[in-house]
Amino acid sequence: MAIINEAMAKEFFANRNPIGVHFALGGGNDVKPNIEIVGVVKNAKEGHVRDADRPYFYRPYSQFGKLFGMSFYIRSQQEPLLMAKALRETVRGADANLPVYDLKTVKRVVDEDLFAERVIAGLAAAFGGLAALLAALGIYGVLAYLVAQRTREIGIRVALGAAAGHVRGLVFKEVGWMVLAGAVVGLPLSYGLARLSESLLYGVQAGDVPLYAASLGIICLVAGAAGYIPSRRATRIDPIVALRYE
Repeated sequence: MAIINEAMAKEFFANRNPIGVHFALGGGNDVKPNIEIVGVVKNAKEGHVRDADRPYFYRPYSQFGKLFGMSFYIRSQQEPLLMAKALRETVRGADANLPVYDLKTVKRVVDEDLFAERVIAGLAAAFGGLAALLAALGIYGVLAYLVAQRTREIGIRVALGAAAGHVRGLVFKEVGWMVLAGAVVGLPLSYGLARLSESLLYGVQAGDVPLYAASLGIICLVAGAAGYIPSRRATRIDPIVALRYE
């Protein structure tokens, strides 16, 4: 008898109940379907966390001629590290000749399996944060410079009676168009690069909309500050001084 996982049930028994069905290993006329399916269990990661769900079937250890090792998983509300001694004593009480080795928690198993991915993710996050900081400084510097270049124009508008809020509105309008143009070009490029990183980083999805929204929000805040601070300073300058500005 055997128990199959959901992936095997979906692939080979999609349109019927697999319980009670017989199958066999191998091929040829001499092979008889002598293994009966008695249950279906959820999919599990047999090798690595990143592995896709694959069809598996499980048979009792008693049906094998010789065993080279067994793995046991224990669920408990106690501290796992404190249970090691009790587990060894329990096995020793059943058979003193049975070796017990490689005791570790499931969390540690997952951490060891994802160690390389987490190192890459940490480095990617560090370089990404540095790149975002440099981009923010660059955006602020460029926009502040462009606004400062319009100090003379702003002085003329203020001298002619334009309200400070109206002048700042014109500046924000141009800044908004720049941010929109950058988003139109940058978001597709970001999506393409994210698709490439999916194969390197576990759990990263290229279509993470909240992440794109947060990034765009930060860029908008930086661009807004780059437009507001210099324009506010320019509208407070005396029009005569602003007209002499070069």
